[in-house]
Amino acid sequence: CVGLPPACTGLDAEGAEALRRQVDGVHTAIGLLAGAVPSSADGLRERWRAVLHKLTVRDTVAGVIRGRAARLLLDDGHLDQDAAARLMGLALSPGTPPADAAAWIEGFVGGAAGGGMLLVHDERLLALVDAWLTGVPADTFTDVLPLLRRTFSAYEAGVRRTLGDLV
Repeated sequence: CVGLPPACTGLDAEGAEALRRQVDGVHTAIGLLAGAVPSSADGLRERWRAVLHKLTVRDTVAGVIRGRAARLLLDDGHLDQDAAARLMGLALSPGTPPADAAAWIEGFVGGAAGGGMLLVHDERLLALVDAWLTGVPADTFTDVLPLLRRTFSAYEAGVRRTLGDLV
């Protein structure tokens, strides 16, 4: 756990995505371990949560990993809606390069993570994504469009339709 935050810095998009999949795998394994041997897994779960918290706040960590760490903490009840909205607001701030912000969105609301339903039910998070998206300059919009398309195309048709109606 100690070496994970430094390992998540300086990654290209492909490396960051590969490491995000590994983070998902470890998170799932720790959840399974907790069910099998609950008494000895408590310390491990606490250390894992601490690492996820570190990943969410380090701006040198790839956006897709920061977004996924925030989402895992939110789903497990260790990050409240206000804190998630604050992290999203920071990730989508005007000073963040659009490609980094799009990667954070992919990590947080990527299709396999049920992110579409999260956006449908949390108007504040949807408003943050919408405000960021409408503020992306036209010359960089074409650069982030493939990443956003991949993220949102993984949602079911009904979820995409509902999101379209809400925006």
